[in-house]
Amino acid sequence: ILYLVGSNDKDSEDSSLDKSTGAMLQGSNRLVRARLYYNYLKHFFGNEIKKHQKFYIVKNMGHWGQGLMASPACLKFVFEQNMKGK
Repeated sequence: ILYLVGSNDKDSEDSSLDKSTGAMLQGSNRLVRARLYYNYLKHFFGNEIKKHQKFYIVKNMGHWGQGLMASPACLKFVFEQNMKGK
């Protein structure tokens, strides 16, 4: 599992950002929420989780799916995983 978030995805006023009470308890923006979520997973499951789940912050990227999926971190993850079994 790969978690990707852009380093610039920290606009607390983004019109597509969930601003419900529950969402805001998770963090003020997507970057904060992603970091907190992955840190929680490591806390709950232990560092063993790092063997199968990776977290990357893509530099100079906002909330843009296509850009995140085309990032070097994502491409490296996808193709290295596929090459391990060969």
